[in-house]
Amino acid sequence: MTKNNGFTLIELVFVVLVLGILTGMAAPVFRRSYRRLGLEAASWTLTSSLSYARERAIMERVPVRVVFDEQEGTWRLATLEAGQFMDRRDRWARAHRLSNGLSFKTPPPFVTFYPDGTADAASVDIVSLGENICRLQVDPLLGRATAEEVANAG
Repeated sequence: MTKNNGFTLIELVFVVLVLGILTGMAAPVFRRSYRRLGLEAASWTLTSSLSYARERAIMERVPVRVVFDEQEGTWRLATLEAGQFMDRRDRWARAHRLSNGLSFKTPPPFVTFYPDGTADAASVDIVSLGENICRLQVDPLLGRATAEEVANAG
């Protein structure tokens, strides 16, 4: 009697088929998770920029603005100099861009932070391909930015 230690072709095809089905079922979950991580990263970066603007306004004793460009999906910091707001040139104040698949939903043109720690009241929504929304709100009295996930956009 001969001892056979291998697998038959049918067994191998069956295993590959099952793995293909499982991979196909998992792909949409991974895609949604990837989008959600992108949304969380963008909201964290924007919240950090808003906090940095507040800190600069207090430390330098001049108003600092976070200026939004809805079309480009960008934001940048500007400081009041000689009566007008000019783009900041330090490395932390560079322009930031939302990653692919993310967009602003009607942001204010800008949010101004003042030397006394206050700010303009503002609410900025970041939308992920029409699915999830992250809302960032700036408290006008404290100048603090907070982020929260809100109901799906659809």
